[in-house]
Amino acid sequence: MEHAPVETKKSTDRRGLLASGSVIVDYIIIIDHWPIENCTSFVQCPPVMAGGGGPFNIVKNLVAMNAHFPLSLLGLIGNDVNGKWVIEDCMKSHIDISQLQTINDSTPTSCTYVMSVENTNRRTFFHQQGANGYLNEQHFDFSQTTAKLFYLGPLTVLTALDQLIDDNKRTNASKVLEAALLSGLETIVDFSTTKNSNYSKVAQASLPFIDHLIINETEAGLILDQHLTSDNVNQI
Repeated sequence: MEHAPVETKKSTDRRGLLASGSVIVDYIIIIDHWPIENCTSFVQCPPVMAGGGGPFNIVKNLVAMNAHFPLSLLGLIGNDVNGKWVIEDCMKSHIDISQLQTINDSTPTSCTYVMSVENTNRRTFFHQQGANGYLNEQHFDFSQTTAKLFYLGPLTVLTALDQLIDDNKRTNASKVLEAALLSGLETIVDFSTTKNSNYSKVAQASLPFIDHLIINETEAGLILDQHLTSDNVNQI
């Protein structure tokens, strides 16, 4: 899919990272075994809350690495216990949340129940998309940031941002990325390995507006709409 080159205005005065996309609270639950349907498995210890999703994990990891540049989180959370936990956790870590918005209705903060089998460490994920599904173009204002880098992701699991528009040639995410470039930020994007009938269209709409792309070989195959096999993996 071809687009006209985007004329950007990169600035040497910019510093830091603005991260956006799936802001999630993970509940990590250790169980004794994976049950078949209609049977019981025992929880081995109290659930552990942790930050989840690409943007939240990135800024938290950079804090742990003592990154010496500003870190900001942009996204949507619910007006609930999980949303308050995200706010408190970011404040403790000195992460800027001036562009983290709360939905003032019953929409919950996105969360994932991570069921981990004690002896095998194999995990199964039960995800509630919640507020992340409503994140859209109007929630982004790049005039309010002096960040150098803008991370958005993972695409293909953000319902509103992944929506195809303009005769299926663009997505709302591609509009956001273009706006970031025009405001002088470098863009960083990753994709989720997931089932999405429009995966290739959604991904290719954003590619012209991505400076740094993070994918694996499976996602490359999905973007190119090619089935990944041992025969074509190197070509992909």
